[in-house]
Formats: sequence, structure tokens, C-alpha cells
Amino acid sequence: MMSWLSSLIGQRKASAQQAKMRLQTVLAHERNARGLPEYLPLLQRELQLVVAKYVDIAPRDVSVRIGHPRHAPAGRLEVRIELPQAAPA
Repeated sequence: MMSWLSSLIGQRKASAQQAKMRLQTVLAHERNARGLPEYLPLLQRELQLVVAKYVDIAPRDVSVRIGHPRHAPAGRLEVRIELPQAAPA
């Protein structure tokens, strides 16, 4: 009886691991479908930190968008950095 119960619990762990692997595969395919490399979220964060280093602004207030420019050769990315409007003095 115990071996049956332990095998049932063991299958749940295996099932959870399989579900996690499937989700990672789906996410990787979605990233590739968009045509953008997987490192771009890290690049966005690093750009936010660099701008915040040189401009008196919180990194979360820096908007960084990365994408493929229209009619551009393959392999070229466009980076758009937007800062919030300064309050009138």
C-alpha cells in the first residue's frame, strides 16, 4: 500500500517537472516567433540602469522599447528610450 502511495506522489513531481519544461518550451517558441532574442529583457533593464546613472531619475521611470525597425535589414534592432516629462519649475 505504501509503495502505491509513494509512486503516486512521485508521479506528481514528475508531472510538475514535465509541465514546467513544456511551459519553458512554449515561452521559448513565443520569443522566437516574435523574432527577438531571449537576452532582450536583460538588455532593457541594463539600459534603464545606465540612463538612471546619468540622469536624475528612477530606473522604473525610464521606458525602454526594443524591436525591429520597419524596412530594416535583418539583424538590426531599434531601441527607443523615453523619459517622463519634467514638471514645470
